[in-house]
Amino acid sequence: MAASPYSQAEAEYGVAAITRRIRKRPLTSMTIACGAGFFVGGGLHTWIGRTMLIYSIRLAMPELIREALSEGNGDGRRERRAGAASGSG
Repeated sequence: MAASPYSQAEAEYGVAAITRRIRKRPLTSMTIACGAGFFVGGGLHTWIGRTMLIYSIRLAMPELIREALSEGNGDGRRERRAGAASGSG
């Protein structure tokens, strides 16, 4: 059996990080798992599968963009910057 490139501590840290992420965002984690199963199961080979994928992407894209553009605190809200708080410009 080949040796793992990761130590036991690194592997445990990775599992703990994934567990925290699943507990923090269960719906996102479920969506990722369903999407992976859809892809691996060959869902893209049917017209209804492609249609569902396109619809899902259109539905999820605004939230993904908001999350990607948000800064800092990780709860989806943007942090206020110095000078931008009062609206003076």
